[in-house]
Amino acid sequence: MNLTYVSWPSELTDAFSELAGKILDKEIGIDIYKTEQIKSLTGAPKKHHYRNLYKHDSKWNNLIPKNYIAIFDKHLAPVIKTISEIKIFTFDNYSSLPLHVDIGRHCVINFPIKINKEQKLLVLNREMQEGEINLYIDSKADGTWNEKRNQKLESLGADLVEREMKQCAILNTKVWHTVINKTADERIQIAFEPHRDYYYKDIVNLFNENGWV
Repeated sequence: MNLTYVSWPSELTDAFSELAGKILDKEIGIDIYKTEQIKSLTGAPKKHHYRNLYKHDSKWNNLIPKNYIAIFDKHLAPVIKTISEIKIFTFDNYSSLPLHVDIGRHCVINFPIKINKEQKLLVLNREMQEGEINLYIDSKADGTWNEKRNQKLESLGADLVEREMKQCAILNTKVWHTVINKTADERIQIAFEPHRDYYYKDIVNLFNENGWV
């Protein structure tokens, strides 16, 4: 529940993996365009780093070689209309994205580039109960969420389960989830962000119609 694994064509998997490797090794010069500070597990400053691959208004980054774009266009044609942005998302070592619910989007499609079993993704394994999102929104607005977060995390108990990022997956971001990286390695994935009017079930159904779930 709230996470659906995707099995799309191996040619697409290979192309995204190879492209990301070349970008991270600086063979292709797509630089970081945005950083955000996140919670540190050591006290040293930690951040998210973003590299843009695709935006709905400007299409594919013009630094991406055409042979990759041809593969992406070939396979993603049935679903690309739903996507507003595709980016390489790097998550610093010894850091965490504490328990939260996304406000600006309903879901995300995450494709792992470098994720190991010790870099944990925990996701709610039930439907959100009435009032839970309002609790988060209201607590964020009045500045009390940091105080209430641990209490909420404890109350979730076994409802918050670890989901292994062994392959591409659609994540419902309108439920409680958290990422914890207690390792010395960065956690790297490609994130496909659907437009805000597409819900988790919409994307799952679309991928299912395409034979990918």
